Amino acid sequence: MAREEGKEEGIEIGLETGLKVGDKKALIMRDEGIEFGIKVGKKDGLEEGRIKEKLEMAKKSKEKGLATELIVELTGLTKAEINKL
Repeated sequence: MAREEGKEEGIEIGLETGLKVGDKKALIMRDEGIEFGIKVGKKDGLEEGRIKEKLEMAKKSKEKGLATELIVELTGLTKAEINKL
């Protein structure tokens, strides 16, 4: 009897300990996931901002009459991208 009770108690303690450890690991992984998501979001946002800036520069340069070839050199955009503006 005592052996069975000890076994059940050991299982309960093991389960509680396992859940606590699992919860801690889950929180750590969640936090790492959030940090990674923020980094990726910042990187993507910065890249999107650079592209918009290049397009705006190309549009203004085109409006001022600069040659397409020069705009290509200045912005790194293709002729097709510039001609769409």
